[in-house]
Amino acid sequence: MTRANRGMTLIEMLVALAVLSLLSAGMISAFRLGQRTFDRVTRVDHTHEDVGLVQQFLRATLESAYPFEPDSGKRAEASGLEGSPTRLLVTAPGSSAGVDSGHRRFVLDVTRERDGSESLTVTSELDRNGARDIDARHTRAEVLIPHIESVEWSYLDAAEGNNWQAHWTERRPPALVRLRVQFPAGDVRRWPDLVVAPRVTDDANCVFDVISQSCRESGG
Repeated sequence: MTRANRGMTLIEMLVALAVLSLLSAGMISAFRLGQRTFDRVTRVDHTHEDVGLVQQFLRATLESAYPFEPDSGKRAEASGLEGSPTRLLVTAPGSSAGVDSGHRRFVLDVTRERDGSESLTVTSELDRNGARDIDARHTRAEVLIPHIESVEWSYLDAAEGNNWQAHWTERRPPALVRLRVQFPAGDVRRWPDLVVAPRVTDDANCVFDVISQSCRESGG
């Protein structure tokens, strides 16, 4: 009987099974490695997309910040944009931020969550010429960026030598607003510095003063 007709011996079969097992184990390991790599890349892509959406919302809101002027000699409760290193208040058209029409007062703040982490949050409410509407039915709150290490707002003052300021309380808007966000160590998210120039410099309803070359109160 020839070797081709007598089939495989037990030893040959065991060797073939061992080789097949090794090949299967290698294929499974390669598949798992590929799956982990895909999951990691997908997770990074999603976090970058989330950061991009938040920056898009903030850019649209800050670019359209509206500097209200007092009506008929009445002083508004707040200027169009004011802030500190960790908190920013800005009035902007609601439609530009995807919410109700009309101007809204956006409060961007750092909030501590129940698990001890911190988040950048936004709360908005109707703004009527600098006088805020505190009716809870008109108030919106949302987490923009969860699990952050720190935030830093700063404001470029073009009238004072183009210096960055930690606080802004002027009635005029700053030349630029910058937001820096730091994430905890090991976090795959990255936040490019967001730098925005407010486009609206004066209230459309103000009275222009030719002497000072600026807006003055409409009741003056």
